[in-house]
Amino acid sequence: MAKKEIRRTKADLAREGHYHNRAAAADKRNPVKPRSEKEKATKKASSKKSRKNVVFLMMDHSLLSSGLQLPKDVSQTIAELVDKFTRGSQNTSTHCFSLFNQSISSLRKIPIGLLGDKECLLPDELLPTGETEILAHCRWMISTQGSDDYINFVVSGWPSTIVKRHEVRKRFGADPNVGSSHIHKHASNLARLEETDFDLYRAIISGRHRSAMQILQRAEVGSKVAAADTRLLIAEHGLLWCARDVQLITARSGKAEENPLEALASTSMTQLKPENIANQARRLFIILKKIVADYTTSLEHTGGKPLATIDNVPETMLPLYRQIEAVAKFHGINLTNSIGQLDQLIEYIRITPIPGNVAWRQMLDSSVSENGLPSSFNALWFSGLSITQAVSVSILRYLQSEREILNLIDERDGEHPRRFRDHTAMPPFDAEKLGADWFTAAKDMLFMLRRDILQDKDFKDEGYDYPDREPAAGRNPIQIAKAFVTERGQRAMTDYESEFGDVRRTFYLLDVIPEHRLAL
Repeated sequence: MAKKEIRRTKADLAREGHYHNRAAAADKRNPVKPRSEKEKATKKASSKKSRKNVVFLMMDHSLLSSGLQLPKDVSQTIAELVDKFTRGSQNTSTHCFSLFNQSISSLRKIPIGLLGDKECLLPDELLPTGETEILAHCRWMISTQGSDDYINFVVSGWPSTIVKRHEVRKRFGADPNVGSSHIHKHASNLARLEETDFDLYRAIISGRHRSAMQILQRAEVGSKVAAADTRLLIAEHGLLWCARDVQLITARSGKAEENPLEALASTSMTQLKPENIANQARRLFIILKKIVADYTTSLEHTGGKPLATIDNVPETMLPLYRQIEAVAKFHGINLTNSIGQLDQLIEYIRITPIPGNVAWRQMLDSSVSENGLPSSFNALWFSGLSITQAVSVSILRYLQSEREILNLIDERDGEHPRRFRDHTAMPPFDAEKLGADWFTAAKDMLFMLRRDILQDKDFKDEGYDYPDREPAAGRNPIQIAKAFVTERGQRAMTDYESEFGDVRRTFYLLDVIPEHRLAL
């Protein structure tokens, strides 16, 4: 077809010239300023926000680059990759070390897989030395952010504190550090013990409180008063460890809301929901079934099955194809030389049942996005509890531990008449035993944890200090948490072994565990 020619008259050309002259004059009068870096960033953020939110799962090309050798290694390789992404390292000996790295100013920076390791004890290499280091360690165990008001709040509930919590709250505006002298006293007592009985000091500060009690019972103490003081020191350091449990649980709940899969998933969403992951997993499962069906092994090709080509690849599979091609090139992997291994891998996948429970397999086979999953990973993991409800369970049990810690110590004292119970965790929750101000204390604690760690999207931080928060703030999640812990009754140490989603397992994951330190 001949190219169409557009002919313009002299009048047309004159009008165009007049238009361009006017435009040039306007540009001189109102020159366009180059955009500032801030304006460029705003434009970029707006453009990013306008794009459809998506989730990318990184398992596909990670498997390729992991050096997978044989089909029998698939499950092990996947498990190691998940551990690496969610725990930050395949070296389990460094896990506990990472949890006590004081250079970390926020537990949200720790991989989510480590935040569930409440059982980790302080390694000997990280034992603080001298009163200054001991004080810094104690403060960090209570609040990695170093929030003075939260630290004062926590220690003002300990048994031997002179200024109690209701006084700290009332006098906060006039003296923000009221009550802080007790943490200094605690650190000073530990420092003296470090000089006089290092083994006892190490047992207390590292979380081996049963061993500390045994050392105390064997020692020839000069007076009963000294022994009673040391027993109280063990009990209150047990509460410091319980406060540490609450920090870990809160940080884990916060990360679960944002992105519990760490680097395994990349997304621009502010909250990653189970349904997002389910939909992406279903998309990848469809691609996997297509690949497994279309792939031609060497033996099948000999039998007459044609080889698939790039032209046969559906458009939805092209991104994965390009990923594999790019990663293979980056790592110097010659895919042609891997045909034998790929043949074995495909044959292995074809005969291996899909792992996971029935509900997971049904979800993968479903063709709809509505899958009945909870709205958040906290609800999925913790029996339907939301982020603030889950943390409130930990708060209530921490407040209970302040009342129970001395009783738990007595149970492990062979010379004490208190009977050792079959279940060594704290007794069932009873709000009436917490004192008159327990509900206010729970709301205050939740307010500060949301401010310092959770930073959830529903938290409205108006710059208030906790005594000036809205009176009703935190009421609903704490009431729901109270109903949850009341219904659970006595928790057993073995509840962790329950099935995923079981309320007993949820209770263990959200509970403080002083009995763990009192068993070592």
